[in-house]
Amino acid sequence: YSAKEQTATPADPSGLGDQPVGFLDHPGSWGCDTVFVVAEECTPDETATASSKAVRGLNAAAHKLDERVDLITTDCGYTLYAENAFDGISTPVISSSLALLDFARQFGEVAIVASSGPTLRNLMGDLPSAIRIINLAAKPEWERYQGYTIGMEPLDRQAMARDLVEALEEDFATNGRPDALVLDCSGLPQFTGVIRRIFAGPVVDVSSVVHWLLGIQQPQDALVKLAETVVL
Repeated sequence: YSAKEQTATPADPSGLGDQPVGFLDHPGSWGCDTVFVVAEECTPDETATASSKAVRGLNAAAHKLDERVDLITTDCGYTLYAENAFDGISTPVISSSLALLDFARQFGEVAIVASSGPTLRNLMGDLPSAIRIINLAAKPEWERYQGYTIGMEPLDRQAMARDLVEALEEDFATNGRPDALVLDCSGLPQFTGVIRRIFAGPVVDVSSVVHWLLGIQQPQDALVKLAETVVL
């Protein structure tokens, strides 16, 4: 990241990283003013194991945000498993789309679309009944996404969309269509329009829920334009 903290508006041209609008660390992906704080010890590797470093980093970052904002979320779905990471925080927290899994299960069978299926499986342990994981890390551009950092060659979002659709269609052909999808990764909500081209059921993601809870309009430009331009 280019800095450890940023206070931003949706009109700001960039976030702490170099990802475009659509990724949740870009202020243009939110329909409200935002405050971004880097959880310094909460690296991808530490988050993947829900380590004490991840917990410590999340808690320190959340304390910097506490009572400055209306709601706290994170840009990694696996932070849900960093136990007690938000102890002592008075601001409401919805850390991950995975926190909405029980809600999604009310629709019936749920498929979790995971940026890294093996990581999520390790964190979840034995899966509850009627829940399965669709692993995107087996696809080339999503595998590259796992190790993406600032300054690398930009991710190919057209390729990410095609990989995503391919993974969904392969799963549906093998396991049948689920009743709902949960998007575990903050990089996934921008592809909701693409998902809708092949799946008509409920799609649950933390970004949409945060916008709904705050009563604000979710920016549509990046989502709609991406959905319209992807060639499947």
